[in-house]
Amino acid sequence: MLTRWEESLGLYEDLHGRFPAAQSVVVKSGFILRPIVDEYVALLKSWLKQLGYALPPEKYAYKVVPTCDVDMPYFWLKKPRWKVILSQWLANKKFSTLKQTRAKIEAIESGVEQDPYDQFDYMMTLAEKAGLSFDFNMLVGGISKYEGYYSVTDPRIQELMKSFIKRNHRIGLHPSYNSFLDSKLIFEEKQLLAKHASTPIKSSRQHYLRYSVSATARYLVDASIKEDSTLGYAAEPGFRCGTSKSFPVFDIALQKTLPLLERPLLIMDVSFRYYKNYTPDESVVLCEKIIREVKKHNGELVFLWHNSNLSEVEGWSEWRKVFEYLMNARFDYAQRP
Repeated sequence: MLTRWEESLGLYEDLHGRFPAAQSVVVKSGFILRPIVDEYVALLKSWLKQLGYALPPEKYAYKVVPTCDVDMPYFWLKKPRWKVILSQWLANKKFSTLKQTRAKIEAIESGVEQDPYDQFDYMMTLAEKAGLSFDFNMLVGGISKYEGYYSVTDPRIQELMKSFIKRNHRIGLHPSYNSFLDSKLIFEEKQLLAKHASTPIKSSRQHYLRYSVSATARYLVDASIKEDSTLGYAAEPGFRCGTSKSFPVFDIALQKTLPLLERPLLIMDVSFRYYKNYTPDESVVLCEKIIREVKKHNGELVFLWHNSNLSEVEGWSEWRKVFEYLMNARFDYAQRP
């Protein structure tokens, strides 16, 4: 379960070259919502205790780890102005749209209005009230159609990253779409991010969760990345690795443990809406099930919520309740703000 051996066989791929959740043992056997590795550890501990063995004290403690992959920091500023104006005009073919779109962009650029994707202050404030800090994973490169919405050389992005650091949140690398099989690309992107963020970069999550069991972890180590949190399924919330706890990655090909800690991703916003077709209320119920298991085993609730999916556009306006539920997951129900 921890080595993801079944994924190393290369038998299945989805449209993004990922191992499909539907082909995994945990989904086929119906225990994606059970941290089966944690359960085996608990069972072994109980047997040893009954036999009279002295067990070491528990070294893990329940923890909430909120993360954000900054794919598109801004809605209106994600492309050159002429492209944004043209795309908005093509949507309804009304000339009045041209003037409205230009006025909207100018208002946002001047600070008069807030871009709908700019939810960073809200996210950090909520985290700080809950005694948490965010991991903001920044895209640096990429030439696919799934990226290229901003540059870390942009002064606005550099100011944004400064605000993360100033408020004691962490910046990680979001290696580009094609990087999961390219050691040089991961290394170059990490160096570029460290330069423009002016902070050491030690953590990462692969864009679109693209991950090769036989290669990606090794390439992250080559780039001096110490922590990764890619291993969750896009299509299924739950325990892809069978655990809610961080663990050192074992390289199957080299038959050795790597100096890389994996923090399994358990929950992602788009999984609920786009893959499971859940409502916000149904999503909260599923989150509750996962949280209950994580608490039971003193694990880490690592979840991903994109800033763009906290906006009031594109159908996400009702989903803040799920995000806020997760942000308060470190509290018992009676303690929730």
